[in-house]
Amino acid sequence: MLALLLLACTEKPQDVKQQPPKRVVSVSFPAHYLVERLFSEIPTTCILPEKEDPMHWHPKPEDVAELSTNTLIVSVGSGYEAWMQTAALPSRSVLSLNSNLKLLSLHGQTHSHGKSGDHSHAGDDPFVWLNPKLYLQQAEFLHLQIERIFPEKSQHSKSQLDVLKTELEELSTQMDALQSKYSTYQIVSDQSLYAYLGSLWSVDIHSFHFSDLDPGAASLGIKNKEKVMLWYEAGRPSVMLWSFSPKEELLKSFPPDMKHVYVDPLTHPIDGQKYNYVQQYTENIQRLSTL
Repeated sequence: MLALLLLACTEKPQDVKQQPPKRVVSVSFPAHYLVERLFSEIPTTCILPEKEDPMHWHPKPEDVAELSTNTLIVSVGSGYEAWMQTAALPSRSVLSLNSNLKLLSLHGQTHSHGKSGDHSHAGDDPFVWLNPKLYLQQAEFLHLQIERIFPEKSQHSKSQLDVLKTELEELSTQMDALQSKYSTYQIVSDQSLYAYLGSLWSVDIHSFHFSDLDPGAASLGIKNKEKVMLWYEAGRPSVMLWSFSPKEELLKSFPPDMKHVYVDPLTHPIDGQKYNYVQQYTENIQRLSTL
């Protein structure tokens, strides 16, 4: 009898099955779009303010503490949401959509997006959503995690994924149709955001990494104009991709034979609207098609 009692006292307790999170929180808009498309019946929210750059925005300490309990946190990853690299969050609660992708390198270059001003990124390039084929891979990865964490939601997630897959494949088809046109150009951009767009077309997109240039600018400035003229070669077809819609006065700073297209980097919603990746990407295609 004593031996049985000792055995009972020394046996390890059975592992208690971990309860699934009660809510899902996204920390950037490209991640949140996929969360909204695939999840159902679970509260979801994006905590990033509309005008903030996730590379420089930080939530309040009390908000981070609240994220540590009963929450699945969905991020793009690869340093895009920089505050998460130092936040004390349970690793099991964080889901990075880039974790299953082979990423391009992002060289440390000064540029600007959001309202944080000039800054630089380095390491892996997180802006994969500019290639709809890679964005679909992120969506498929998210669905697999839903199957694992919320198995009762997997059927709905799969049906939603099938709809999204059709939409993203249509975007990819339309972008593929533009490849022959853009392969004839030397392509440059104002910021280092478009490498995955280049990978979609199998072309190199050179970035000028313009500094001190905001959407209201009417002139390039001396340093930025020097960058353009060092690169420019008369008679060579070239097109400039802009991360904002430039003013006509600004375009007069460029050689007259250069073409210009605004390509929404899809980091934020259009002013006054809800973030809609498919709609915003479709508008990009419409602008690229007019060249």
